[in-house]
Amino acid sequence: MLPSGALRHAVLIEQRSVASDGAGDLAPTWTTFASPRASIEPSQGQERWVGERLMAEVDTIVMVRYVAGITPKTMRVKFGSRTFNLVALVNVQERNRELRLLCKEQL
Repeated sequence: MLPSGALRHAVLIEQRSVASDGAGDLAPTWTTFASPRASIEPSQGQERWVGERLMAEVDTIVMVRYVAGITPKTMRVKFGSRTFNLVALVNVQERNRELRLLCKEQL
């Protein structure tokens, strides 16, 4: 069980949807799905060259109390100005008490 003091960050979990942009094209938009308290911990980082640019990525684990309906690939975590793409999630011990969100942050 997560101690309440460990969840010191207010985050937003956002869900991707598609909306018309007025010109008839479909554009991705993000809507708030949940706003839990969280623990955010970087687990590893890496840099790689993509074309002529150096890209940095940080793998991050975001721990939250259980929220039903969170799905990877179509959701992301926002913390202030930082964005974490949700890659996978783990329902710790399958007890529906806490979730470990495995994320990637593009820098």
